[in-house]
Amino acid sequence: MPGSRTALFSRRQPGGLFAIQDVAAHPGDIWFVCSVTGTDGAGYGVNPDAPFATLSYAIGKATAAKGDVIYLLPGHAESLSGAAAITVNVSGLSIIGLGNGANRPTFTFHTTDAQVVVSAADVLLKNIRCTVDVDEVVSLFSVTAARVTFDTVDFFETASVQAIQFVTCGQDRFVVRNCTHLQAAASASNAKWIQITGGVGVVIEDNDLEIALTSNAASQVIANSAAATNMRVRRNLVMCTGAAAVPVSFHASSTGIAADNRITSGRTTLAGSIALGGLYGAENYAAHTANKNGILDPVADA
Repeated sequence: MPGSRTALFSRRQPGGLFAIQDVAAHPGDIWFVCSVTGTDGAGYGVNPDAPFATLSYAIGKATAAKGDVIYLLPGHAESLSGAAAITVNVSGLSIIGLGNGANRPTFTFHTTDAQVVVSAADVLLKNIRCTVDVDEVVSLFSVTAARVTFDTVDFFETASVQAIQFVTCGQDRFVVRNCTHLQAAASASNAKWIQITGGVGVVIEDNDLEIALTSNAASQVIANSAAATNMRVRRNLVMCTGAAAVPVSFHASSTGIAADNRITSGRTTLAGSIALGGLYGAENYAAHTANKNGILDPVADA
């Protein structure tokens, strides 16, 4: 081992040494990254007092399928340019942001093709903020491997620039949970914000998504554009604008259940806010007028 687990014992905190269970919970190596205080090089990364500077460098030091963890320290920030600006290609890796609110690690997508590619299986991304500083960023994340989880990977907009898509994935057991996304102005292009293009056992749950969309039926916040099986889409809050947009839409050949979702939109007609396709539905409500409660959409089964 490079020594990161030992570092957890030796680095003193205000309350004393790190607890033994902190080490026991991570059987692999533990790495630390901070753009403010870090250096990419030998002798760094194994201690939060001497972290690496970039996530890509830390990924290059991790070992596949060993349960390695990369901690992004509070205040860490990276500006991403170009396709595959960061490639997560180490299986079993957890990338976890530390800090609260605006002090959490932040990725800023700086070119329209800037993207994080997750190409290894069994990866976790957690507690990270994302934004763009150039207009019409095509897609922030591309997931090309199975069993990847996004947990509290949030998005916030900056003035006058928008993203077209947050993530696209067609792999088995993809999970998006606990994410908060806000984009109050629509991108110029039609958007499929969270796009599922296949896979088995995809889970989208407990997200708060307020996304402005172009007034076009091709624009969707949760978009399932190709057959996926055994989907679970539950307890999401989805707010969108666009008179013809379809906030949540599933493919006719998909299977699974969408339950307890709450949808508001700028649609001129309320029906069709949730297009279940091949999924079963339970307690999905839609509204398109303020100061009114939503109704079941689609209508209740007879």
